[in-house]
Amino acid sequence: MSKAWMPLYIGDYLGDTTHLNQGQHGAYILLIMHYWQRETLTTDKDECYCIAHAMDEQSRCNVDKVLLQFFDKDGSRYHHRRIDDELLKAKNPTKDVQVLQIQGGVRKSLKLQ
Repeated sequence: MSKAWMPLYIGDYLGDTTHLNQGQHGAYILLIMHYWQRETLTTDKDECYCIAHAMDEQSRCNVDKVLLQFFDKDGSRYHHRRIDDELLKAKNPTKDVQVLQIQGGVRKSLKLQ
């Protein structure tokens, strides 16, 4: 499965995050992109701060708030239910999606010729 893309449902995202400030949005996006790529997120705060480029106290507070609100802690890992569901869909596409992917690949290969 290619992870070059990540589904982002704008309406859902804005509906869930309108209360966040700009720094919290940035932290959240960086954390969910990392989670999408690696399918995991450590509970080590220093690593989470690095992932979110949180180098000062305010930025770290932003990361802490986002982790508390949107991620579930399970032992040494955080989980994000919505992203887990999307990863599962991406790994196991429905028949209709598989057909569209094949058609898209055929169109792309024809354009390259």
